[in-house]
Amino acid sequence: MDVRNFSNCEVMTKSPSWGVMDLIWWKIIPTRFGGGIPYSRRFKDSWVVHNKSLIRSAALKYRLPIELIAGVCWIEVGGDPNIVDRIGFEIRAYDWSGPVYIDNNWTITLQPQKTSFGFVSMQLRTAAKTMGLDVAKMDISQLRRLAAVLRRMRTT
Repeated sequence: MDVRNFSNCEVMTKSPSWGVMDLIWWKIIPTRFGGGIPYSRRFKDSWVVHNKSLIRSAALKYRLPIELIAGVCWIEVGGDPNIVDRIGFEIRAYDWSGPVYIDNNWTITLQPQKTSFGFVSMQLRTAAKTMGLDVAKMDISQLRRLAAVLRRMRTT
């Protein structure tokens, strides 16, 4: 895949989404009012149920146990909303924008390509590798475009 063109990535829009309000319900609203851990578990359950046919087809295609793929999705979905991932990415990008010596010896954050995006929290380097791209050869604007694709990707 051409690193400059991510148009081959399908943008899908009907899956349950996790946003800032969900984070608030999960982290701040007490369980007795419908928030807390049970709130996030209900979201995770609904996401996996909604995407069960895609999970099943991916598992069969790659000859992996369906329960393994569903379990990984259940663990990874939810958590930080996209805005938190984006802010973290921009902080990392700034921290890693100096000369190589500074980047290798004085940075305090992880490399930007280790930022996770999307509903199942895929790292940029993993997404790039999956797409046949060399993340080491991608500049920050290309990583931003890939992050935008992962933020938009939702399953039908």
